Amino acid sequence: MDYRQLLVSVDLQHDVSYLLQRASKLAQLMAARLHVLSVLPLDEPFSGLAGSESLLRLKQESLDYLTRQVATLPCQLGECRVESGSVAAAVQGTLAQLHCDLLILGAQQHAGFAAGWGGELAGLPHHRHDVLVLDGNRPFWSQPLTFQLFLPLNEEGKGLLARADRVARALDAKLAVVSVLETPVGQTGQQADAALCQAEHQLADWLVRLPHPPQSWQVIRGELGLLLAQARASAQSQLLIVGAGRTQAPHLSMGSHVPALLQQAHGDLLILH
Repeated sequence: MDYRQLLVSVDLQHDVSYLLQRASKLAQLMAARLHVLSVLPLDEPFSGLAGSESLLRLKQESLDYLTRQVATLPCQLGECRVESGSVAAAVQGTLAQLHCDLLILGAQQHAGFAAGWGGELAGLPHHRHDVLVLDGNRPFWSQPLTFQLFLPLNEEGKGLLARADRVARALDAKLAVVSVLETPVGQTGQQADAALCQAEHQLADWLVRLPHPPQSWQVIRGELGLLLAQARASAQSQLLIVGAGRTQAPHLSMGSHVPALLQQAHGDLLILH
């Protein structure tokens, strides 16, 4: 997985130093260039500044502050920008202009943003950027690394498995694969056992085709949304990986759970497209 141009979006109304440090360490690991963006959203407390000289001064002061913050980061730095207006439009435009392939957000900084535009972004068919959400209360990853992939067993799953495997190998991490079966209403125990057996065979068939086998894999019964939330908050793995697709079978509709995951402030999350 070759991430070469990273964009970290920061909110200057919060302390950005830790998020910038984590993003820069990731850029180092990937030998990638890190671009930094902050957006003044022109709602409170900036709602009266649109089009004014005060806004221009505020943008320049914000850019000066951000430039000082990034000056000592131990990675290859790209552009540092401060925009105003719609956060969604500014992020989307910057991703395109700088040809970025990974967007990095702070879990605590972007709670409202992630709940709104971030959730919408993850499911947009024209959006092809992966999104990494970093928990500002967790330390940067240290070896040994384990990444946990929640994998749908459908047409999207094979591609998602291959991409997650490349991400894990690029960062020298072990991959733990989980597929979830939700029991439909009215399904008998015998039917549930048969479905579980079929899913295990399908997943095993996919996994033997990988260049390197995962550290572990399992198919479990349960409620997908609850298991995803528990996995993100757990300290058993450093990163939860999910797909953004919305075309899955109903019992594995991973994409429909992305907005809820983005609202959750705990744990690191990677959304692959």
